Amino acid sequence: MASKATQLRALKDNLALCSKNVQLHVAKKNLLKKTRKPIGSDDLKKLAEAVGLGAETARALDRVLAIGAETASTLDRALAGQT
Repeated sequence: MASKATQLRALKDNLALCSKNVQLHVAKKNLLKKTRKPIGSDDLKKLAEAVGLGAETARALDRVLAIGAETASTLDRALAGQT
């Protein structure tokens, strides 16, 4: 498994290939800085739009972001390895 530093370096290298709009948005929102806060749904939608994921992907993203609190807590437990 690659270290976080290696993953961050690879992400920065790939970001350099993205459009200026994407790079500016990432910089403006400090998305590459260490933070425990998740990316907000509005920012995530803007980022998806900026990289040109398309209408179908945007609709799928809307469905994922609409997950209710009960489903989200169940998913969190599953991802943490709890049953």
